Amino acid sequence: MRIPCLLVPNDLVILTLFIPFLISIALRNLHHAASGFALLTIGLNICVLTIFQSRGGLILSIIAIVLTCCLFKSRRLLAIPFLCLLIVLLSDYLWGFALFGKLKNVWYSRAPAWAAAWEMFTDSPWLGTGPRSFGHLYFSYQQKTALPAWLIVDKRIMPWAHNLYLETLAEQGVPGILSFGILIKFMISDSVAMIRSRNRDIRFIAVGLFSSLVTFLMAGMFELSFIRHWVVIVFFTMAALIATAGLKTHGQQSWQDFHKN
Repeated sequence: MRIPCLLVPNDLVILTLFIPFLISIALRNLHHAASGFALLTIGLNICVLTIFQSRGGLILSIIAIVLTCCLFKSRRLLAIPFLCLLIVLLSDYLWGFALFGKLKNVWYSRAPAWAAAWEMFTDSPWLGTGPRSFGHLYFSYQQKTALPAWLIVDKRIMPWAHNLYLETLAEQGVPGILSFGILIKFMISDSVAMIRSRNRDIRFIAVGLFSSLVTFLMAGMFELSFIRHWVVIVFFTMAALIATAGLKTHGQQSWQDFHKN
């Protein structure tokens, strides 16, 4: 991949974060051209993820689709993830099942980076080793970490830990992970409150935001890092959108309560 912000195939995880919004657009604009365009875009996203063999992106796409469909409480929508899975299987078949051949090594290859990140945290739990220090310290910690012989140790440079939470612990310590956790807590609670809103438009937006946030948090378990520019931009854009939509929801609710009284 030649795009500066998208360095590896799994950076295409960014496509999965748009899928919940595309489903919301499709349902909000039934019997309209926008609905067909949204569904077509979802299919194209799945094809791109398969062609570039983004294992994480494909798994997260299916999860995002299922979660979004469940939040809309429609059994008919559950046909969408099965259709996407069919697209994945057919596309991978044309590529000689190269994608599924790579899946078996994904966890083995990441475990050494996770172990090194944990060792960094235990060495400096309160202040961490410093922002963006993981890549500089990885080899020194990896060499002194006792690992099972069956694990695949990647000898290449490892700029990030392939786990957003362990990386935050290692680089920023307990204060960093607590700050991150508090922000996520407020984002989730505001999203859930908006999903329960009586305003139909706000509910559609809230389902897209909540599903995208959950997909982002799951991707953080095995791939994401704030060292990548798009991760920072997307996460704080979601935080801003949730905060803005949440203020509007609370304002409407307060106005309705005022009139009732």
